[in-house]
Amino acid sequence: MKKNTRLEKRILGRKLARELTRRELEVLEAITHGKKSRRIAEDLNIAERTVKAHLASIYAKLDVDSRVAAVAKAIRRGLVPDG
Repeated sequence: MKKNTRLEKRILGRKLARELTRRELEVLEAITHGKKSRRIAEDLNIAERTVKAHLASIYAKLDVDSRVAAVAKAIRRGLVPDG
């Protein structure tokens, strides 16, 4: 099985970034920093339930089922900075 080249990863990441909304990307970046839903809600001035809805949408779009998997895939695809 061939590994994706750096260019292919950037292209995949950009395509996926276009599919995620601005707010979903903000939530994704926040979970990358280990923030909990309540804290994300406070920081973004939205309801915690809205954060959870964004997370569900992120999981579906990234085809993952957890925060850890979402962060790992987002880093691999270049959607969020590593570290």
